[in-house]
Amino acid sequence: MNRPEDKIQRAVIEHLRVRGVRDLFYFHCPNGGARRKTEAAIMRGLGVRAGVPDLIMVHQGKVFAMELRALELEQDYHVAHALLARCFHFRFSRGGLREVDRSAAIRHARAAMATDDATTLAIAAIVLWFDEHDVTTAFELFDRALEIANSNVVALCNSAFVLAWMGQGETAIERARRALRLSPIDTLNAYLAIAVAEYQAGHFEEAKDAARRAVEASPEFSVPHILLAVAFVRLRRLDEAKLEAEYVLALDPAFTMDRWSATVGVVPAVFEAFAEAWLEICR
Repeated sequence: MNRPEDKIQRAVIEHLRVRGVRDLFYFHCPNGGARRKTEAAIMRGLGVRAGVPDLIMVHQGKVFAMELRALELEQDYHVAHALLARCFHFRFSRGGLREVDRSAAIRHARAAMATDDATTLAIAAIVLWFDEHDVTTAFELFDRALEIANSNVVALCNSAFVLAWMGQGETAIERARRALRLSPIDTLNAYLAIAVAEYQAGHFEEAKDAARRAVEASPEFSVPHILLAVAFVRLRRLDEAKLEAEYVLALDPAFTMDRWSATVGVVPAVFEAFAEAWLEICR
């Protein structure tokens, strides 16, 4: 599959798989397209029709249909670029750190920057921080987003997460807790930020509690389990740490600290504290 639409769909599927949204069921429906005569007749007989959405998602009794042609219809659709940047980021971080995926994530993130939508800017910012380690541009975008809408939960959560990994724990916790007060529903990045910041501060019980809340928010996403595992190490609860580590590898069999550092290891001194704890589990 070499069509741009196929690459985008693979990136979206990888994003859905990695984030592990609870109770979400999704699938692709084959639709009408250019096929050989015999194959086209068979597919029509099976009920395939032109114009069917690319993805069907069912979540908590609601059905959502997604057609992956936003950029085909409008090349400067900034929010579509931001969402694709996020999808390609997950494909990069979980798909073998392929340069083609990193480049796509960065390209779409930069295409999303010329907007006054706070959420779009916050998504572009975190992708540029993850995949290009462009700290200056990331914080410029976060600042713009919060100037536009200082109560934007995505901007607060994403910037809190980045601040925590940059070693600015107090500000990270303040923004994360503010986001939780504003919206107690989408809590994942806020609790991840708190877990990282509290761990850095040596508050391992608080780090454990925040990581556990992140696990509850997204149980099939490996990162909360990593943070819970290292907190357990520092609390000398090694059996529980090893169980969490096993779960991490079940969710992401290719996980290593070296691979993770390619995205979150912007400040080596901060990342090293997590890598050292993980090493204790692996001994």
